[in-house]
Amino acid sequence: MTITSTSTRPWREPGECTPPVARRAADVERAADLRRRHARREIERVVENAAALPDPDRILIETVYRDGRSVADVARLSGDDPGALRRRVRALVRRVMSPEFAYVIARRHLFAPQRRVVADSVILRGRTMRETARAMGVSLHVVRRHREAITDLADAFTRQRRQPPAAQPEHRPAHPSGHERRTA
Repeated sequence: MTITSTSTRPWREPGECTPPVARRAADVERAADLRRRHARREIERVVENAAALPDPDRILIETVYRDGRSVADVARLSGDDPGALRRRVRALVRRVMSPEFAYVIARRHLFAPQRRVVADSVILRGRTMRETARAMGVSLHVVRRHREAITDLADAFTRQRRQPPAAQPEHRPAHPSGHERRTA
């Protein structure tokens, strides 16, 4: 006696309409298409901040977010691996949306020359602190201290912007009648 299955996918659970592997692949594809996950305002901010990136990274972000091309299309045209390109786009989006990136764009003109070089290299260009130290001819410790200072400044700047304006203390008379209470 031969048992034939109506399903060509034996890994399905009873009552399941999509195989788990296909579901995970669809979830990954959906998550990788970052354009669906961001509101229009955030997309505009990503593209605007991308102007501070090196040209290849800026062009990639603009192609995906401003021009609306999928990462798979860009990968096919460039000959790159789609998975690697998705990871690169995600990393770039995380970087341009970070508080440090926004802070450096807005305030780098106020930085001391050495801190400005560290900010440009590590925050804007995405180089490692070790690469930056070698290129600058300074110790890793110096670069790390500048990076930490930039992070601290960006955090303080972000907290300051998120705080509501200081409320004026309301003047209340000491006594409910509105008159000051006299003590004998």
